[in-house]
Amino acid sequence: RATLFPYTTLFRSRKRTLVDGTVRPSLVEISVALRQVHSGKLFRCVRLYTGGKDSGQGLLKEQRRTIRIDDEPTVELDFSGYHTRMLYHLHNLDPKGDAYQPEKVFPKFLSFKNVSPERKKQVRGIVKQATSIVWNTQSRSRAIGAVRTMLRGCPKALKEVVYNVEGSGASDLLKRIEAVHLKLKGRFYSMVGVDLMTADGNVMKHMLLRFVEAKKPALGIHDSLVVKQEDAEFAEDVMIEVYEQFFPGHHPEIHRVE
Repeated sequence: RATLFPYTTLFRSRKRTLVDGTVRPSLVEISVALRQVHSGKLFRCVRLYTGGKDSGQGLLKEQRRTIRIDDEPTVELDFSGYHTRMLYHLHNLDPKGDAYQPEKVFPKFLSFKNVSPERKKQVRGIVKQATSIVWNTQSRSRAIGAVRTMLRGCPKALKEVVYNVEGSGASDLLKRIEAVHLKLKGRFYSMVGVDLMTADGNVMKHMLLRFVEAKKPALGIHDSLVVKQEDAEFAEDVMIEVYEQFFPGHHPEIHRVE
């Protein structure tokens, strides 16, 4: 266990309801102590984790937006399509645009002009989860079961998109994803996600060490960094530079959430 940021305090805001019914914001200190976890055996699924009930990594994205560092507003930057893009780069290939290519997986629905940005995001989320299952299962039959379970838990409106608008289902959805990522066919259902987790853990460790050297605070959350708004440019430069050290000649896509 190592605390990488002894010179700073990170807080998230939380609403507190008083006895008289009024609601006031309060501040809760979150844990930024990191430990490197190896899953199953040494050097397998190696990632950095915070622990405890106030773990910074345990916060939802909406909650992370309330984080303050040294009482200053923050921004979160993450790698878009991280594992899928990383896998392409490991094969010296370069996916253009969105690594998940949701418009090719669900072409009918995403071609409608009146689809809201929020609904597009939700549909992309389905594609993202199903693609992750392809990289993190040992067989197609297990993947079908995992996708079926995932779809079962989707809201009714999203089930409507998958089953009725697209005329798809668990097995067909996997076929569509396989067609999109045909160049990575040898990695389907190979549990390559285990190696990708170790790779992203190494990238994160090196990024955080750069912040320590610069005496700048940051919170690492697997594929993203929460930093002060004033450090956003520095963070983006570090993310690009470190990523390119691990994947020479290839560039990451970075998404910024205020």
